[in-house]
Amino acid sequence: MTTTRRSSAAVREDLLKAAGYLFARRGYAGASTKEIAQLAGTYETSLYTHFGSKAGIFSAAVIEPFTEFVQSFRATLTQQQGASEDVLIAAFVDDLYDSLESHHDAVMAFVLGMREPDAAEAVSGVQDSLAEMFDALHAAGRNRDAKAGRPGPGRPVVQRLMIGLVVAASAFAPWLFAGEDADPATIKRAMTEILVSGVRTEDR
Repeated sequence: MTTTRRSSAAVREDLLKAAGYLFARRGYAGASTKEIAQLAGTYETSLYTHFGSKAGIFSAAVIEPFTEFVQSFRATLTQQQGASEDVLIAAFVDDLYDSLESHHDAVMAFVLGMREPDAAEAVSGVQDSLAEMFDALHAAGRNRDAKAGRPGPGRPVVQRLMIGLVVAASAFAPWLFAGEDADPATIKRAMTEILVSGVRTEDR
């Protein structure tokens, strides 16, 4: 194999993209580590050096958009201490939707993987990591509100449902918005309206 000289970080990023692409189209069982490495333009040993196993690269690829979102939104919580709940909800939707859209293959790989027996171990690891991530995010919001003397964010299940709404809008967009004139800005604005005001708004 002829490979282009790249930094370790660049190779890792290419492996994640290749893994997301193949897992999203072939499922966990249908994508081999050799094929992932070939698509990334590197050697299979490089995949194992970076991720340890097939389950390891699956987990890393799937978690990446959520890690990106959590880092971005926690920065928003820190930078906008006095922001209203409406502003924070809009930022929550924008940050998560944009992260999911930029890693769409990873999202679809996770959706497919949850239905595959062969992916059970890898999916379980992803679920544990996401649970820790979302619990930490909820705690950050609670601490922020406590410092401001405001009631804390809703129960963790409410936050999970907010995440679920945004994930569904991204993952199932071809079905949900078929024939609709709905660009990303329109979709994000509509989700924010639902989360802020509910579905019974007179002028909607």
